[in-house]
Amino acid sequence: MEGIHTKKLVEEPGEAAIVREIFDMYEQPDTSYGDITRYYAEKGVQFYGKELIRSMLAQLFEKSGICAG
Repeated sequence: MEGIHTKKLVEEPGEAAIVREIFDMYEQPDTSYGDITRYYAEKGVQFYGKELIRSMLAQLFEKSGICAG
């Protein structure tokens, strides 16, 4: 496709595992946004160079089509 510029998403295995883990945690009825953010803060995992916060989680779930609230 000459003249057409497209972007391709490339899965990063480590990042993909974290995202899957976040969604698995979210599926648990007793797990709150706070539980998820504390878990990653304790592990020292950063997202875009910052600690994960509730609004970032809400945005992740919103963009994925999951009703977050």
